[in-house]
Amino acid sequence: MSGMFKSVCGYANPWYQIGVALLGGIAIVGGTISGLKTTLFGAFALCVVLGVSAYRFWTSYTAQLIKRPHSELEVPMLTIVSAWMFASLLHPYSGQGIILGALCLGWFHTQENERERGLAYATAAVLETGLWVSGANDLLTMFANLFAITAVIVVMSKYQALRGFQNDVAQRRQTKAKDNEDKSWARDFGLLTEQAPVLEDLPRVGDHFPTVGRATLDFLTESFDLQLRLLRQSLNLSTAIILWRSDEGLAIRGVASLRDDVLPGPFPEGAGLPGSAIRNQHAISLAPVHENFSGLPYYQRPGAVGSAYAVPIKDFSEGRSSQIHGVLCVDRLKKDCWSAEDKTALEMLARKVSLDVATGQRLKATDYERATVTHLCAALQELNTSLGLGEVAEAVAKSVQVLVNADLTVLATVKDDCANIIYASGDRAADYLEKSFQIRKTLVGRAVELGRSLPANGQYSAKSPIFFEGDCPQDLGSLLVLPLTTSDEGPMGVLVLGARASNVFGQQIQTMLELIAGQVAIKLDLGKAHETIREMAMVDGMTGLKNHRTFQQAFDTMLERASRRQDDLCMMLMDIDHFKRLNDTYGHPFGDEVLKQVAAVLGSAARKVDLAARYGGEEFALLIEDADLPSSRMIAERVRAEVEALRFQHDSMGEVSVTISMGIACYPEHGQTKDELVANADQALYLAKQSGRNRVCDWSELPNGFDEDLAEQTSITASG
Repeated sequence: MSGMFKSVCGYANPWYQIGVALLGGIAIVGGTISGLKTTLFGAFALCVVLGVSAYRFWTSYTAQLIKRPHSELEVPMLTIVSAWMFASLLHPYSGQGIILGALCLGWFHTQENERERGLAYATAAVLETGLWVSGANDLLTMFANLFAITAVIVVMSKYQALRGFQNDVAQRRQTKAKDNEDKSWARDFGLLTEQAPVLEDLPRVGDHFPTVGRATLDFLTESFDLQLRLLRQSLNLSTAIILWRSDEGLAIRGVASLRDDVLPGPFPEGAGLPGSAIRNQHAISLAPVHENFSGLPYYQRPGAVGSAYAVPIKDFSEGRSSQIHGVLCVDRLKKDCWSAEDKTALEMLARKVSLDVATGQRLKATDYERATVTHLCAALQELNTSLGLGEVAEAVAKSVQVLVNADLTVLATVKDDCANIIYASGDRAADYLEKSFQIRKTLVGRAVELGRSLPANGQYSAKSPIFFEGDCPQDLGSLLVLPLTTSDEGPMGVLVLGARASNVFGQQIQTMLELIAGQVAIKLDLGKAHETIREMAMVDGMTGLKNHRTFQQAFDTMLERASRRQDDLCMMLMDIDHFKRLNDTYGHPFGDEVLKQVAAVLGSAARKVDLAARYGGEEFALLIEDADLPSSRMIAERVRAEVEALRFQHDSMGEVSVTISMGIACYPEHGQTKDELVANADQALYLAKQSGRNRVCDWSELPNGFDEDLAEQTSITASG
């Protein structure tokens, strides 16, 4: 009984959707579908037709459609019948509803092949004629409907003249179909990312530089085809076919046949002779078979088989010999038993197929390793181009993105259970950037303590805080905290990476990131040294203020900015009064201490946007941005008073105090260029000294403005 049921289902399967379309046509012509007067039979037919149409659309859209004989007839019949059902359901407004049917016919006219187009026309003509014959429509209504349909088709035909649209649709269909087919093959052969492993998916159709994955698929396709054709000819077979196990069942992955009724598949895994070979895990020989033998599911018609043989294709990798990939199945008209030589040849071919697939998988693994090295080298190259801390941080972010799509990248230095964030990018970067946190009882603290990456599997459950208490982002599915270590003293920092997706930091990616983390630690250490060296090159070693060279460079930048913004900029030059006498009287070590204390007063008076520098010897300079002359004089007077209030203790001479004289020149009223401002501030300083010292003068106080005699006597030149 079960066998009979399967036979009935197998015979009905290629025809049932066409039968459903005929059922709908009968319901329409019979007048059972007519608005609120729809009969029970009409409602039943409507539900069946629309349900089957929706099912076929869904399977086609999701690339799960199983090809069957006469499947090209199903789409036009089901579509046109569904449209006419909808129009009938709108009664008494069926005339307006016919527009939907006209649009469907217009689509078939412009987008489908001649056979489907003709079938759509024929279906519509039969339905309209049937409605007229049955009396549901009069002759005038039928001609009105045909006229509306013709008008819509003409309009759409004109639109179809834009060949680019049609070509684009066809190309997209072809590309999508080819991609789906290739991905299905690659999945079955174990060549996708989650199987092989590989670093990237298959390229799209039309790529000019095929990857190993594409080349492997081409090789397997051609190899199977050649081997099956050779086998069919040498053993005088009707069909030689490779059935491969897939999610949908047994899919054809190679076929050489003399018969014209080979179905495209896929087929149920347990069906017929191939299913028996898989279940029993050994070859099965049938000779002879009965006249109406139907144990080969890939044939549409039973019979015409004298003997058959099925060999399971096993995985011959080490430790996996019991795993079955598919079946090599052959048949012939000859009813004789299969000879030992025949069986040996078939089993050797099954083994060859398995080895070909295993070779393809190894090629993908090799390609993965090559790509891994390439990506790692690219990431390290990004790091090798950086020197300063800021450059190192930017390079870290770029090198990480080469390997993995991180949604959060944080780089921090760690000292005494405190993390100081020096770089953050991506999601929630503002929560970390330029902030410091105590890392006790956090993932960062734990990673620093253990000296290894956490979490071990790269997954994040949002239960453990990252940097500080309560720092548990709910939108992160993957997290990796990498300690940065250069010596036995423990980690000097951490690199924290987060991603919204899960399973981002797999074992191989984690290994590469740990290698990068080691290089980051080295570059971070070198970056700190570079920052120190650069700072030393910019700072006066005695006073800690910017040196003369840095002052000259910064003056150009600040003056250009003031000119562009039309802001004020004031230049102050100051000199410690009688400093040579101070050195001669109290000694140079004491003079050095005076320089340091005066420099400290000057440095505290400068804002972040200002610049305080040692100009040379006992001379200092101060550049004040966005400050006019009155404001600058107030700052200068405050500095002068604070220096005058300083007290120095000498071992033998007791308490000593010093004073300074200061000269001011402001942009733009006292000069337009750097040389003018320096020269004019220098003259104002000379005037302060000539006026009794311990005072502040600006260039506008000079008698008659610029004084040639004073300029010749100045002790400080514009070039410094």
